[in-house]
Amino acid sequence: MKYMKLIIRSVIISMLLVAPSNADIYSDVLRQKIAKFGYEKPTVLENKFDPDLAEIGAKLFENESLSFNSNISCKSCHLDEFSSADGLPNAVGVGGVGSGIKRLQSDGLIVPRNVLPLWGRGIEGFDVLFWDGKVEKTAKGIISQFQDGAPSNDPLVVAAHLPLVEIREMVVDTPDVNDEFKKEKVEAGYSLLNKIIRREQNSSDMLELASHFGIEPSKLTNLHLGEALAAHIRNKFQLKTTTLNQFMEQKVELDTQQIQGGLLFYGKGRCIKCHNGPVFSDLTFHAIAFPQIGFGKNGFGIDYGRFNVTDNASDLYKFRTPPLIEVANTAPYGHSGSLFRLGDAIKAHFDPLSLVNIKDYEPLERVTFFHLLQKSNSQIQIPFLDEKEIIAIEKFLETLSFSENVK
Repeated sequence: MKYMKLIIRSVIISMLLVAPSNADIYSDVLRQKIAKFGYEKPTVLENKFDPDLAEIGAKLFENESLSFNSNISCKSCHLDEFSSADGLPNAVGVGGVGSGIKRLQSDGLIVPRNVLPLWGRGIEGFDVLFWDGKVEKTAKGIISQFQDGAPSNDPLVVAAHLPLVEIREMVVDTPDVNDEFKKEKVEAGYSLLNKIIRREQNSSDMLELASHFGIEPSKLTNLHLGEALAAHIRNKFQLKTTTLNQFMEQKVELDTQQIQGGLLFYGKGRCIKCHNGPVFSDLTFHAIAFPQIGFGKNGFGIDYGRFNVTDNASDLYKFRTPPLIEVANTAPYGHSGSLFRLGDAIKAHFDPLSLVNIKDYEPLERVTFFHLLQKSNSQIQIPFLDEKEIIAIEKFLETLSFSENVK
């Protein structure tokens, strides 16, 4: 009997040694949830690009001469130090000097939306670009400000054209520009692009671009420029390995708080309803009651979002779900960059009134925010999250940072 007890005890101990711990079980459940909602390895998502053209595009991306006033480049607002964003609530366009706070304190013109990071914009299936989706690839073709005259069927190439002709962003707002180019006509945009290209066609970067396509510099068009910039974006900002990727490949384990945050993200917090797919965005449009700062796209502290593109009242205050890759390193958050803490951005989804002081609002601000709250009816589906739960979700979102950028 004594020996039988020893044998049974030995078997039980052996079973306990090989049995998964609670932490292992929770990790396995989280991996299953992540895999279920569109997870892909970064290498699977890479889109083809011409590396030689990407190299030329990198130079053009940094070339201030390609702006109408020759004082701003694409890189001015997409900086490595801010993980391809600029660290400011609203972008500072033409006339801006320096980066970060220094740029905000300069005499540059304010562009009334937050700069979006560029990670993953060139992957297959990323077909809706900008906060309001003003460039979108559909079954019927490209929808954009170019109307029926889109220069390419590649949405990234089309999108690369637009900052170059955007007033305040890369074109100074002067009487001359108003008279010649600030018109509701596609031809005006093409005319402005052509003027820049003709002016710069004999510069070293443009000569290299013409040589790449085997044409004379005088034959260069906006399409050549857009394709080069798109190739650079696909190369420079292709997705890299995140801590979450390493977790999915079982190369690292997440800590207890990160696992808890992940289970909240996929469960109680219902974040996955909109933040799904390979870049953690459904690439569709939702109204979330983020506070508005700055004068807004529509002026007087108002930004109608997607409505500006569709003229459909149901799209008022809606913005495209932002991807979450590198989200911990790309503050501030929201279309107007009104929230600097990631935890506050989470809170805006279920407790937006905690982030504003209505008594300090002007009447128009107060009424606009009330309308936004009415449009944000999807938020009532999200239950209350306490501070510990919000912090846990923050910690999980930090795993979407590239491994070398983990704080």
